[in-house]
Amino acid sequence: MVMDVAYPLDTGFSYRRSGDPDCAALENDLSVIYGAERVVLTNSGMEAITTMLEWVLPVSGKIVINKNLYHETRLWLKLIRRYKTISVDMEDLGALKTAAQNADMVYLDFPGVFPHKCNLAEIEKIAHANGATLCVDNSVASFYCMNPLKYGADYVVESYSKYVTGGNDTTAGAIAIRKVRNKARLNAFLSWRGRSVHPVTAHQIRKGMETLPVRMERIRESASVLAEALRRNGINCLYNGYGCVMLPDYDKRLCQKLQMFQNRTTFGANVSVCTASYRPDLYDFGRVYVRLSVGLEDVQLLIEDILRAIEEVKE
Repeated sequence: MVMDVAYPLDTGFSYRRSGDPDCAALENDLSVIYGAERVVLTNSGMEAITTMLEWVLPVSGKIVINKNLYHETRLWLKLIRRYKTISVDMEDLGALKTAAQNADMVYLDFPGVFPHKCNLAEIEKIAHANGATLCVDNSVASFYCMNPLKYGADYVVESYSKYVTGGNDTTAGAIAIRKVRNKARLNAFLSWRGRSVHPVTAHQIRKGMETLPVRMERIRESASVLAEALRRNGINCLYNGYGCVMLPDYDKRLCQKLQMFQNRTTFGANVSVCTASYRPDLYDFGRVYVRLSVGLEDVQLLIEDILRAIEEVKE
């Protein structure tokens, strides 16, 4: 006999796990920004991702992912072995059409740390033509620069630990939901799953939102100038149009030589950060690389630092 689940009525802010006024107010404001029916705050970007997948996908559901989707998401899908996962190059719309047949979800990051030319509008058509939910990871751009809901995405997940808070001192994330089919069931799911975002985290997100536009404009401008300067000096680099510049075939030795870039495994901070790949097989790239996340420092000083470090690595 299967017990029929009775979802609790909304009793207000009676228990932290069920919500608090600070987080609820911020979620409402973010819903307006995204044009979403509901935004759910989480304690990290990964919690946003795993919560969304558990909420949307049925057990043994079929999910089609872009081949270079954030590697920790791919590792998690492999770890739990709960879903049928198919990886395709979503620049190849023909391959996506084949893979998306009978799929429950199509999931990609748009944009990605590695530049790609996925056509999100066409991907939306393919996903919905097959009855699949479209989910987009928007962490690389932030909601200031990109809103996949406007392109027809059903869910957007985002790590606010990156550009939104900016200070590299707050871990947070969010799920933006276009349409909530069962509000009581969603509220119960979030509470029973154990979501509990602290009001201080909501405060840190609000602080970051106040300066996000001016920071993102500065970061994007500096990253573009930096990438162009590297190319003029004969250095191969990949630039995604936002804040990250990838240097193929460099490793941790370059990070150790840099003086203006903090060596951390993150991106999107107000300070410039360098991250060396530790496994060349994590992405369909086949080579080691260094990721430079440009911050708010003087871009000419960043360029000089990189050029010097590259020369020292050659010695």
